[in-house]
This record gives sequence, C-alpha cells and structure tokens, in this order.
Amino acid sequence: MAKAVVLLAVLWMSGMMSALAKKTTVVISCDGFRWDYAEMYDTPFLDLMSRQGVKGELVPSFPSKTFPNHYTLATGLRPEHHGIIANSFLDRATGERFSLSNPKTKCDARFYHGEPLWLTAQRQGLHTAVFYWPGSDVAVAGHYPDLWHSYDEKPHLTFSQRVDGIMQQLTAKNCPDLIMAYFEEPDASGHNYGPQAKQTRLAVERIDSLLGSLWTRIGKAGLQNSVNLVIVSDHGMTWFTPSRQITVSSYLHKEWYQSIEGNLPANIYAPARWQQDSIVAALSHVAHLRVWRKDDIPQWLHYQSDPNIGDVLVLPDEGFLFTDETCHDGGVHGFDPAYSDMHALFRAMGPDIRNGGDMGVFSNTAVYALVCHLLGISPAPNDGMEDYQRIAIKMFKDGKAQH
Repeated sequence: MAKAVVLLAVLWMSGMMSALAKKTTVVISCDGFRWDYAEMYDTPFLDLMSRQGVKGELVPSFPSKTFPNHYTLATGLRPEHHGIIANSFLDRATGERFSLSNPKTKCDARFYHGEPLWLTAQRQGLHTAVFYWPGSDVAVAGHYPDLWHSYDEKPHLTFSQRVDGIMQQLTAKNCPDLIMAYFEEPDASGHNYGPQAKQTRLAVERIDSLLGSLWTRIGKAGLQNSVNLVIVSDHGMTWFTPSRQITVSSYLHKEWYQSIEGNLPANIYAPARWQQDSIVAALSHVAHLRVWRKDDIPQWLHYQSDPNIGDVLVLPDEGFLFTDETCHDGGVHGFDPAYSDMHALFRAMGPDIRNGGDMGVFSNTAVYALVCHLLGISPAPNDGMEDYQRIAIKMFKDGKAQH
C-alpha cells in the first residue's frame, strides 16, 4: 500500500512537473518591418533579442505583399501553392474577383490551401489563440483557431490591447501552446511617408517598445523560461515617387484584356492568344518593366502553378509602379524578393533558442517548420524544409533539425 502511495505521488509529481515544464510559443508579425529598420532606428528590445536569442533576414515569397506572405509564414507554402496569390485576383472557375476589401471572398475557405500553423497544432492535440493573423478568421478545412478575432469587426483591438490579450492567454489556467498576433505597423507609416521618414521611425520604435513591454511582463509573471518569442515580418519597403509611375493606358488598349488585377505585380487576364501577344509586344521594350506570359514566368519567382495567376504578368523594377491610379510619394512593396529592400525582420528568443546566433538570410517558407520545431509537432507538407534543415542548427539549443 505504501509503495502504491509513493508510486501515485511520483506519477502526480511527474505530471505536475510536466505541466510546469510546458512552454508556449508566441509568434508576432509586425507588418512591413524591413530587415534593416533595427539598424536604422533605435530598437533596444530587438537588439536584446539579437544578443540573447537569434536574428535573421527573411526573404519574402513572390509577390512581396502582406496577405500572400502572411499565409506563407503560416503554412510554409509559397503563394502559387497556398492559393492567396495576390491581394486581388480573378477566380477562373467562377469569374469572381477575390479581394481583401470583399469579406465574402476574403473569408471564402476554398481559396485557402495548405495547413496553417494553428490547424497543424490543433490536429496534434495543442491549443491555439490568434489575434488578427491574416487567414485566421477563415474556416480553413472547416476549422478556426481555438481563439480568434474577425478582422472585419470594428473597432479592432489596439496594439496595447493585443499585448494585454497575449498576457491574458499566457497567464490563463489553460494556457495555449501557440499564440500568434499581427500588428499593422510599421507598414502603414511606411506606405504613407516612406521607409526613411520620421513617422516610420516613430512607428518602428513604438513597436519595439511594445514588444519590450510584453517581454518585461512575461518576466514579471515568472514565465521567461516558459515562453519562446518569435518576431517576424512579411516584407520590407522601398521609396516611390510619382515620377516613376508607368501608366497602363499609355501602352495597352482595353480590348486587349479582360481584367488587370494589382499594379505590383499586375496580373493581366487576357484569354485570347492575340491579346497576350499584343500586351507582350507593347510592353516588352518599356523601360523598368518586365513582362511574361504565364508559362514564361521565371522559375526563381515560383509563380506559375496556381490556375488563377494571370495570363500575362507585369513586374516593375524596384521603385516603379504600373498603374493608372493617382499616386503619391511614399513607400511601396511587392517587388521581386531578390531586392534587399523587400527583405523582412526575423528575431527569436527563449529557453529553446540559442544565444547570439546569426541565421543569415533565409526564405520565409522556413518559418512554419521552425515554429513546428518549437512546438514539438510534425509539419504538414511545405516548401520550406530545405532552408529549415540548413538553419535549424543555428537557431535551436538542441542543435539539430527535427521531422
């Protein structure tokens, strides 16, 4: 009887220790946080993360836009494989236009392929909470995160309220294993004023201060040994001025195309071969533009396989736009990911992460597998395993790649 009591006590203590040893991964995205903002501006907390954790430079997937890349970060799939190929595009099956400004299409799960982190975690028995991450308010494969917020419901939680929400989850009795959050800055300031404007500097420094306050609160709650914090961004930002605008109407006739979606890049839907020929011929010698039929899009862009990609793709050089819309001075993104101004921030710190490591430059498709590693779960099929295998040894204290 005494042995049984001792055994029960050992089992109880083992379970208690297991619960105490539980770690939560917190992933926060700061939209439009260019990789070198932390060098250009005063960011003491991100600098601390570099010293006590790891830093890196994320290469976005093409196109270097917000929604496609946030869903890449969440799934490890490039846009041509996960379906969100741009902020707007035509659905060839129905003729319907997908647009972020249309809640009906934005939340239509048939456009969202792959398995986002919150579903990978839930499928393997973990619990999740997500604050506004693009795609988290969509019933992907019929499921939502355990806790989520609709981005179309106003008013949004303020940044401070989102930090409060993260802390509430971290200190809850049933703390989630994965918490993800999205902040719209410094993207908004970068667009309005440009990447080197004082307003953008203030936005960057405000975000850094907010992240620093979160980590301080985590420490005061006695959780610094229980939380792995990962900070990412979706893309960078570069300067644009209207003198670099290339107007569509100066080169293309309206009868040559059914629709033009976006300006950076421009997906042109032109079903007839003669239309495609006319567009390519008209644009092939225009300075600061590259133009391809869909089948000729270069492999390095990884932008061919999705059926909703346009019949012709027009990609401006960095700092140029192809549009008839009224433009103003400010920041833009969406260009070829090879441009360093399009690269994004990566930082990570916590009990399972190395101290002072430099992960160098790597594809944002690897973030999904890196977070799965922290969660101790197996990733779904994704495009980032090659980079994950290469950089995992630089990030994790266990010194190896898993899965």
